[in-house]
Amino acid sequence: MTSRAADFLDRLSTQGSGPVVVFTHGLFMRAVAWMLLTGIVTPDHDQMCSFRGFADRYLIPNAGVIELRQAAHDDPVLLSGSTIHLSAALTPRPR
Repeated sequence: MTSRAADFLDRLSTQGSGPVVVFTHGLFMRAVAWMLLTGIVTPDHDQMCSFRGFADRYLIPNAGVIELRQAAHDDPVLLSGSTIHLSAALTPRPR
């Protein structure tokens, strides 16, 4: 999962200007968000445990939205997450 997220961020950095829309699973979006927030690209066992705790609390479901912005030659920055477009039945609730 994290290697796919790292590959995605690498490919994103090679895109030209303009918006890019990616449709993917909630867990993948949480992996991308975690990598951007922590700076960890190749996690060890303890860091993967940390990711699991993050993924259980950062509730972005399949079809959720996270917004990233990337200025030229900069790393992407996580701006927000949203589930407002989903029905209440699909919106995650804290455990």
